[in-house]
Amino acid sequence: MIAILVIGNELLSGQVQDTNVSHMLRRFGASGHKVGEVRIVSDGIHEIAQALTALSARHQWVISTGGLGPTHDDVTMAAYAEAFNQPLQTCEALVQIMRDYYGARLHDGHLRMARLPASVELIHTDHIHWPLIKVGNCFALPGLPEVFLLKFEALMSVLPAQPPLFYAAVDTSESESDFAAVLEDQQRLHKGVEIGSYPKGIGKGSFTRLTCKSTERSLLEACFESLSQLFKQRETLIGSESPKRFEPSS
Repeated sequence: MIAILVIGNELLSGQVQDTNVSHMLRRFGASGHKVGEVRIVSDGIHEIAQALTALSARHQWVISTGGLGPTHDDVTMAAYAEAFNQPLQTCEALVQIMRDYYGARLHDGHLRMARLPASVELIHTDHIHWPLIKVGNCFALPGLPEVFLLKFEALMSVLPAQPPLFYAAVDTSESESDFAAVLEDQQRLHKGVEIGSYPKGIGKGSFTRLTCKSTERSLLEACFESLSQLFKQRETLIGSESPKRFEPSS
């Protein structure tokens, strides 16, 4: 299970619209990784540290975005140090990477970004020149979308592969209150399948979509068939999507 921590006053004030989270959710969904929580916090060391502590204790992985630049409000690494009770110190390995990359253009702003918690892991991949920053079970990614996208692809290459997720859907003309009790029975019968109910539209022409998701295709197919037959018998089945590999909408 993955948690996403988004960092930035500009996001909480509405000054900037986040696009990184939607990208992560689509990619994680398509790859079978489950996201348990998304949280947004301000650019405060203690606020970020508290969120990291809470999320890392409850999830296998935490992915943070934002606050890795050279300015005074980029405090994510200081927050990581506090969360993991470690000193913040210059990472000589990262300094060397910076020297190799920038040469004579290297300056103090670059070196400030090499101040990292003592136990940091620099993870190198073929996707990008710069290593991933990992502390404990947490990965720190930049917030700038253009750079984030490159780092995120590198991250996806190192996360353990997950079983593919399969998906099916059934549409009914009934409202949720009409079938709530029988849907609860269906969920009890199909324990390996996540069943969701989503009203579509208001008034005339509205309907309800029931979705089924599972990493076990056979379980999904059984659930889909059961729901299809249920609403056929109730004469309210108006559409369906047969079981297939889950692909989140863009």
